[in-house]
Amino acid sequence: MAHVSKQAVCLWFQKRGFQKKGFQKDDTTISVQSKHLQSLALALHLKVDDLMTSLPLSQDTPQKTSLTASLLWDHLYPSLEDFVIALVQHKPRALSRLVEVYGLFQSKNMVGKSIWTLFPKYKKYLPPIRQKQSEQLWHLVQDQTLN
Repeated sequence: MAHVSKQAVCLWFQKRGFQKKGFQKDDTTISVQSKHLQSLALALHLKVDDLMTSLPLSQDTPQKTSLTASLLWDHLYPSLEDFVIALVQHKPRALSRLVEVYGLFQSKNMVGKSIWTLFPKYKKYLPPIRQKQSEQLWHLVQDQTLN
């Protein structure tokens, strides 16, 4: 989409210190031509400025520390980024942790309807009391959608 070669992208990742185990901070800057940014922004239906802005929680902030403490207190995943990837992949343990911390309705707002459809697969990972509460809510929602 950015009209650059695979080799250029590989070079960017090498310069930024990406490795299989994750991202390592590095002071090396990546030089991207404005025409490439414009092409990418156009393809993604974004403004170029949006591509230049740091992602929320990409830096260590008190908010990121708080989220990490509440969602990964037992090191279920090595990082918040890994946890989010697992959510996108609909991994049962990640979905159950999200429901454990935020509940079914708020979790549904975060990841979508998969919270309801995948409930039978991830409910076994919920703590017993949260599992019982969530099952009751899940049955109520299922009954409403059938009527």
